[in-house]
Amino acid sequence: TPEAQNFGEQEGYGAEFEVDWSINRDLTVVGNYAYQESEDQDTDENSGYAPQHQFYVRANWEFLPDWFISPQWNFVLDRARVDGDTRSDVDDYDIFDVTLRSRAFSNKWELALSARNLFNKRAFEPSQNTLGATGAIPNDLPLARRSVWGELRFNY
Repeated sequence: TPEAQNFGEQEGYGAEFEVDWSINRDLTVVGNYAYQESEDQDTDENSGYAPQHQFYVRANWEFLPDWFISPQWNFVLDRARVDGDTRSDVDDYDIFDVTLRSRAFSNKWELALSARNLFNKRAFEPSQNTLGATGAIPNDLPLARRSVWGELRFNY
């Protein structure tokens, strides 16, 4: 059976910044930005797969007592293919989620309704190049399309 193994060497660097801002008692905004660059030491080319830039922002707003809405937006940018993979680079994507949460009915019970990938974007993560590979995934890996989730939580 095929077995995945690490091989070669890569060198990389990057930075990440995060902001957590309480605008007032009812509204908080959190965001981060990450930058990374990795190079395959054997080919002197981009190591591939990982995004060079990633942005994330989320707000948490208590718009009524014990009612919260939390929209979040994630951007993934600039993912190169590994050297030798002739497919075009993986498209950038942004995914928007939103959650409505309430403790208004009881201190012990919490209700939530979430929509993930609200705008139903087609987004993919890179897969290995399949040329000559056995057991490889033939195309890039699709991320989940729009979904709606309900949650009921008991706090004790």
